[in-house]
Amino acid sequence: MTTFWTADHHLNHFNIIEYCNRPFKDLQEMHTCFITNWNKVVQTKDLVYHLGDFAFGGKGIIKCFVKKLNGRIIMLKGNHDHCLKNNNMGLFEKFYKRKQQPVIIRNKRTEFMIAMSHFKQASFEMNTKVDLRLHGHSHGCGNGYNDTFDVGVDNCPNFAPVTLEQILTLMKERSKQ
Repeated sequence: MTTFWTADHHLNHFNIIEYCNRPFKDLQEMHTCFITNWNKVVQTKDLVYHLGDFAFGGKGIIKCFVKKLNGRIIMLKGNHDHCLKNNNMGLFEKFYKRKQQPVIIRNKRTEFMIAMSHFKQASFEMNTKVDLRLHGHSHGCGNGYNDTFDVGVDNCPNFAPVTLEQILTLMKERSKQ
């Protein structure tokens, strides 16, 4: 099993193509790219932490998207996930409503303490010592801190979920720029 992180798909949100300068002519092209690229890297038993802003629309639309994606999804609600009140649809392995307060996990293989939230968290905002802060919301604008990374699709290769190893490599490469 591999663990991945991603955020900010904004499926079914037409204006996001223009807002984020995404290279798609329409929603269908964007959806096809995101689903295809997700499924190229994520296998059925893999775990994906989605850090919010998954999709616009009602429960039926969201259910349709989730069913097309490989892996087990742990969802952290984003500020645009209006219809995701809880996990009553049973679509996600776990569901966190809190957007401001981070969810903290320990990566068993690396022993990293990882804080995850939809919004970027500064070091001084944390009561717990963590090695890495992962977030969405920024759409690739301003990672800002040495221990912080935006896992949103606009900041990651091929608009696809990324592993911890990929995140650390991207952070290292970008710190040299």
